[in-house]
Amino acid sequence: MANLDLQFAIFFKLINQENKGKRAALVKAYDALGLKESPENIIFTIDSDTTLDKKAISEGIIPFQDEQVYSVAGVIASRNMNDNLMTGIMELILVGHQQLIERATASFFGSVPVNNGPIAFYRMEVFDLAKEMKFTSETFRGQRIEFSDDSFLTACGLMLGRCVAQFSSVGYTDFPNKFSHLLRQQLRWMRGSFIRGFWRIAFFNVTSFVFWRQLLTWLTFAITTVLSMQIIVFFVTQGTFLTLLFMLIIPLILNMLLSLSYFAIHREGMQIKQKFKIFALFPLAMVWNFFVLRTIRLIGYLTHKQTGWGTREKVEL
Repeated sequence: MANLDLQFAIFFKLINQENKGKRAALVKAYDALGLKESPENIIFTIDSDTTLDKKAISEGIIPFQDEQVYSVAGVIASRNMNDNLMTGIMELILVGHQQLIERATASFFGSVPVNNGPIAFYRMEVFDLAKEMKFTSETFRGQRIEFSDDSFLTACGLMLGRCVAQFSSVGYTDFPNKFSHLLRQQLRWMRGSFIRGFWRIAFFNVTSFVFWRQLLTWLTFAITTVLSMQIIVFFVTQGTFLTLLFMLIIPLILNMLLSLSYFAIHREGMQIKQKFKIFALFPLAMVWNFFVLRTIRLIGYLTHKQTGWGTREKVEL
């Protein structure tokens, strides 16, 4: 055990163990802390490639002033959004749409469904419950689950109380800058999302926001996928370019409005013109979401039994 900062009484301990996946590493680290049950004990999880805003931790623990809050999700943004067009589009989608819109809505109801692993905060009771629920040996339809650890912990937080987001707690990581890397990442996420969806239906009350959000998520995905296919077929068989433009104008406006949220993110050293550059990608983000991410999501759902290990044989963004 070494003292890292006497002013704030921050300590660290280096633990070595055989690579058994992220879940085993989290439990090993938690057990090594030897914490006594106390509402003051907050567990912070971070990935090895994550850098933090100066106030990320101090801002992230603020919501725990509410005794009903058991989990806090920080915001994760990309360091490499300027690498290529794909990283810029994913920055807008993951930060502007998914975190600042979808997660903000869930946070209002105290029901954030999944935290970002690179920057997440939990009361120690969340880890205690996760261990009781066989966090390190989860199975689904007979298959061992190694990924989706963040959604597992967040679900445990929801069973205990409220899970919220803190948008002033920001961390940075590198988003995939090659499509092959993005594909593998998104497939892991979508397979985990599909599996955890059954948890939310099975373990949460039918009157809860968690239950209905999950049900509506599946329902709207199915409906919009069918409608999307019908629009494509109609355009190919009967439509004109003007017809297609007319059908896309409303989704385009909606995407523009959603993308305005990106201006709300606080990023150290990021000028307003850089935010405009990302915001201007909203038409491409709509197309990317429509064709690429929707297809990957469907494939992930259909191949959810391909669980595999959460670790990788080589470094991958």
